[in-house]
Amino acid sequence: IAPRLPDFFRLNPDITLSIDAGFWPDDPVREELDVSLQYDTTNVGDFVVQPVATLHYAPFATRPYLELYGAPKSLADLLRHRVIAHSAVRFQPDTWNPKISAVRTLADSALDTNCSATIIMAAQSGAAVAQLPTCAVRFMPDLVMLGEAPIASPKLYLVYRADVGRIVRVRRVIDWIKTMFDPQENPWFRS
Repeated sequence: IAPRLPDFFRLNPDITLSIDAGFWPDDPVREELDVSLQYDTTNVGDFVVQPVATLHYAPFATRPYLELYGAPKSLADLLRHRVIAHSAVRFQPDTWNPKISAVRTLADSALDTNCSATIIMAAQSGAAVAQLPTCAVRFMPDLVMLGEAPIASPKLYLVYRADVGRIVRVRRVIDWIKTMFDPQENPWFRS
């Protein structure tokens, strides 16, 4: 989202966005939200729920990290590496490679956080191996994807109240989000 904000603001100077990247404890959609992107759709009530993307996760590291520690040859080989773990990796567990649960339990976790920005900055600094969406290759060319197959492919959903979705400013945000995740333009979001 962040790399696309300049274009959005240029085309929509009258819209102010408020982005909360936190994880809701029990109720992922609060009444005050106009639009939400989320993995969990179990408690959304009467909201409109539309799948907008599939995020394919893979391990990534920097070239200097790989030169220093070597590249893991398999998921099991990740146990020899320090890894960066995202504490919110709990949604859609059926989309994750079963071996990843074992790796997460047994690996030497260099960092456990719920902040994606921290994970990205730590990975880019060469601190450890991180599990990131494969679209990272487009936005972070300094990171190398390890392996050829994703380790998980959870769906991302666009969620909003139908009445709010008819408001012009909210509709522009919804349309922008759909364009951002368009699988024809961005093949890494295809299922």
